Order: sequence, then C-alpha cells, then structure tokens
Amino acid sequence: MGITIIEAISPIILMTIGLVLIIFEAFVMSFVLIWFGVGFFMVGILSHHFAFNDAIWQLAAVSMVSMLLLFLLRTKFVRYFMEEDGIN
Repeated sequence: MGITIIEAISPIILMTIGLVLIIFEAFVMSFVLIWFGVGFFMVGILSHHFAFNDAIWQLAAVSMVSMLLLFLLRTKFVRYFMEEDGIN
C-alpha cells in the first residue's frame, strides 16, 4: 500500500480562497480569518511562480505562513484598531 499523492491545487483556487477568507473577516472582525486569507493568497502567488509537488506541501505552507502571521501580527492589529475606534 503506497502513499497517496494529492495533486497540487491551482494557484487561482488558492488565491480565491484567500480573498474569500479576507472578505469574511470584514463580517467576523476577529482578526483570525484575515491571516489565513493572506496565507492562502501568498501561497497562491508562490504556486504560480514555483511548482509544488502536491497539495500537502501547499497546505503545509499555508498553515506555516498563516500561523506565523497570526502569532506575530494579530495582537498589534487588534490593539491598533481598538484604539482607533475609541473602544480601548
């Protein structure tokens, strides 16, 4: 029994998922979906220029980029936007 390789996801689909997640963030305003949207969009652009072997590597890259952005920038953005609205 061999390892099943999932065909690489089209860059257009990855960027579309990214844009949809960024748009959903406007309704949710949790500053979480935006980072996953940016991750999908960035990996979509990267997939357009460099070939990935399969979808597992693409999704792993999306996860790493998204989590990195989430942990590094979410608190700063929440603090900035809460101060702008006068909530904090």
